[in-house]
Amino acid sequence: MRVMRWADKLLLRLRSLLRRERVDHELDDELQFHLEQQIEENLAAGVTPEEARYAARRSIGGLAQFKEQCRDARRVNWIADLGQDVRYALRILRKSPGFTATAVLSVALGTGINTAVFSLINAVLLRTLPVKNPEHLVVFNHDDFSYPMYQDLRDGNTVLSGLLCRFTIPASMSADGQTDRISAELVSGNYFQVLGVGALIGRTLTPDDARVPGAQPVVILSNAFWRRRFGSDPGVVGKTIRLDGHPMTVVGITPAG
Repeated sequence: MRVMRWADKLLLRLRSLLRRERVDHELDDELQFHLEQQIEENLAAGVTPEEARYAARRSIGGLAQFKEQCRDARRVNWIADLGQDVRYALRILRKSPGFTATAVLSVALGTGINTAVFSLINAVLLRTLPVKNPEHLVVFNHDDFSYPMYQDLRDGNTVLSGLLCRFTIPASMSADGQTDRISAELVSGNYFQVLGVGALIGRTLTPDDARVPGAQPVVILSNAFWRRRFGSDPGVVGKTIRLDGHPMTVVGITPAG
């Protein structure tokens, strides 16, 4: 029960962040309802209409202040403030070549994950964060988050400049007659695009990789794994390896770092 309550609170806060305008409208309607109800109670007590409205507003303590207290209770003000800071930085630094502000939604995918999400062999990439503008990343962690829930948040996002998801798993990789136990990552198709990371050899994943039904999954090798396991052989790009017995095509190698 405690886990469910925590999950409900997290989803409420995410909704408050990503659907902020709608949630604020709902809060305005609720506050107006309570204000009118208090005015009616004051009128029933025999006070004048002007006194009834004044007393009602005093009892609530100021609609704007009360609204902010409600938003603080949902613990999303600091995120909204961060979003404002990022937007301000974008306006200031818009003339700087190559400047990109990104945000990442890091979530653990549920059991409903399908072939629209692909694997990344990457024991080093996120540990050292060799991404573009890492200081602009925002990370959300949740242990029970489905891929459709991520898609809904991504499609409804109006605050962050980009959202991606990833899930680290242990896996068995087979290639050239040799099997290794590795740490792999299931990631969304926009993973590299949001992080601003290119490929050293070949290409990275793209959102189109996730839109082709029935296509063979593709995999990106981390630079460290590629050097250690394949001896820096560029010919591995285009070859098929197996992760837990499933064939996957190597399409790229990440840069060193």
